[in-house]
Amino acid sequence: MPEIEVRLDDHDLRAQIDPERMDRVLENFADQCRQAREIGQSLKLEGLPSQPSQIVIQGMGGSSMSGDFLKSYLDDALTIPIHLNRDYSLPNWVKPDALFIAISYSGNTEETLSCYQEARQRGCHLMGVTSGGQLEQYLNADNGLIIKLRGGMLPRTTIGYLFLPLLLLFARLGLIEKQDEQICETIELTEKLNLLYRPSSPEVDNLAKKIAVHLHDKIPLIYTCERHFGVIARRWKGQVNENAKQAAFYHVLPQMTHMELVGWGEQQDLNWQLGVVFLQDREDHPRNQLRIKLCKQVIGPRAGDMLEVDSQGDSLLARMFSLLYLGDYVSYYLALLNRVDPTPIKAIDFIKRNLGNSEHRKESL
Repeated sequence: MPEIEVRLDDHDLRAQIDPERMDRVLENFADQCRQAREIGQSLKLEGLPSQPSQIVIQGMGGSSMSGDFLKSYLDDALTIPIHLNRDYSLPNWVKPDALFIAISYSGNTEETLSCYQEARQRGCHLMGVTSGGQLEQYLNADNGLIIKLRGGMLPRTTIGYLFLPLLLLFARLGLIEKQDEQICETIELTEKLNLLYRPSSPEVDNLAKKIAVHLHDKIPLIYTCERHFGVIARRWKGQVNENAKQAAFYHVLPQMTHMELVGWGEQQDLNWQLGVVFLQDREDHPRNQLRIKLCKQVIGPRAGDMLEVDSQGDSLLARMFSLLYLGDYVSYYLALLNRVDPTPIKAIDFIKRNLGNSEHRKESL
């Protein structure tokens, strides 16, 4: 594609860069959440414990984000320990009466399948969220609960499908309070935000486009408070990585004020390459709110750009999704500004192909 300036309001150029139309997936996110709610409401709960001693969620990549989101959202609600595992094996402390939830959109993620087999050997209660693959076969053979999703989507675009049925499952098991009002508000809010963020909304009025323009030609660095919103910063980072095909990083408060803040030294040539975004919520701990203000005084004069974004909505669920949804759109517009198709993930495909060979062979991207 010729090196020409990308204007985010240029529909024809956008269609050239995004031939598989990821923008349509983003625009239909509220509908995805509605369908996910229906899946969660229709689940049959036979065979699942009402009070497991532990909950272990296994997932990798985009599939793991739903488990991360669930854990972060329920930090103040669950009385049962919940652990998110991202590896080939389980911690030794996982007990036989634990509820093990395997999340793999494809159903063929090797780390998740490895942990599933280990959980089965330990006698854990088994369930999974998948569109098929080997995981579905395992669960059918073991009479485990399957949250079955339709296939053909990118895992990083299925957070609604992967998360909401689990949230409703927890509510129906009595592990948390009912979530009907929170889910309704979240769907309505994302529907309204879509009108503001979608490609047909002009840049002058479009916050997602404006943020992408600020971050273009910079390395995004996302800061937020760890409790509840650390997962959102991780999501921003991952979406920029996969959609925009560029490096991005994140850190959380208060920890970053004990370490990373010192890294904002006098190397101005390096600092100017960083575009900082602070994700803020009105219920952030008051001491963290003060820490954010102080951080801005240190970072503001040094960073190439610094932005502040506040969550929207009443319930915690809606506020978390408001920032998640904004980040998804920002990463999409960054892909357009970078003149890269947001859909392919060649580097990940390269790893999977070579892992799939019995003998590693050198192969270029």
